[in-house]
Amino acid sequence: MGGPPLPAVGDSVIYFISDLVLLTAVHYFIRGYLRSRNAKIVTIALCLVFFYVGPICRNLFFPAEHDGFFASVLNLDYSSPINFLVFIPIAIWLNESGIIVPNGRPIGSGDSRLRVLLGLYLLALAAEISTRLLTEMPFRIYARPSLPLGAWILMEIAMRIKSAPPWILEISPLTLGVFAIHKYWLFVLIAVFPDLPMVAGPMFQNCRVDVSDPIRLFLMAALTFATAKAFARTSALRRFVSS
Repeated sequence: MGGPPLPAVGDSVIYFISDLVLLTAVHYFIRGYLRSRNAKIVTIALCLVFFYVGPICRNLFFPAEHDGFFASVLNLDYSSPINFLVFIPIAIWLNESGIIVPNGRPIGSGDSRLRVLLGLYLLALAAEISTRLLTEMPFRIYARPSLPLGAWILMEIAMRIKSAPPWILEISPLTLGVFAIHKYWLFVLIAVFPDLPMVAGPMFQNCRVDVSDPIRLFLMAALTFATAKAFARTSALRRFVSS
């Protein structure tokens, strides 16, 4: 819901627009409740448990053909806007805790919170990997507790940097363009760059991997940033790729 899907590389590039509109509306109605510290903690915990642990429990205890509540609610589609609800209390927490402030100068270190988040992130990552090894549940793109926790940790660290390197300051305004362009370059690279499959060793249960994926990733990143930077220099295109 945000544009036509692209061949070979999946959904629309700008699918997130409909999610952003919905989350903005939800935030407007619940922001008063989320002002208190306990409300933010409870809401984040409930989101993580229900929307992320829920699909894991569903795959562990209920058969795939099971219908009803567990199939329709807990087995969320990876692109469901529900997966992003947890970012509302996280964003409010970051904004009100003095982390997001002008010039990236934090008020208070919050080191204890960062250590707790890192511990929860590693715990969630271990749970996801072990669940995948114990069941046939595939890794979902968004319905994973490590994703919002990892994003939260990165924000906490980024806002503690008092002076960013020049290259960071140069590419930072281009992130919108990078996101909007990257799938087009991925489509081109998939078309022109062949797969390079190989079999991993017995330690990895002879899992087949495609070594062309990290090569495509590197090329896609380089080409995407170069394209976004070129577009930003053009007055007619700057507003679409640069904040």
